[in-house]
Amino acid sequence: MTDRMVIREAIIAGRAVASGDSPEDVEAAIAANGGDDHFELDSKTAEWVIVYVEQVLQLGTKLPTPSDLGRDQFATIGALITAIADALGVTD
Repeated sequence: MTDRMVIREAIIAGRAVASGDSPEDVEAAIAANGGDDHFELDSKTAEWVIVYVEQVLQLGTKLPTPSDLGRDQFATIGALITAIADALGVTD
């Protein structure tokens, strides 16, 4: 079952791959920026991470892209977690 924590972990892993950093480095950067709701993503990175999440979680469904979402829905890690959770019908 996919829950918000699984989505978050996949997003962190995707951001790490996209940036060439380790997941631990991404976690440290998120913490240094004040948490998930303050760590910003640009649209290209968000798009890459969304595709990564689709593949890693083997969703079998296409997630919305940044062009489908408003800027506030992918601007931060926290917002992207919510957008993906909403698209998958995750309620926890």
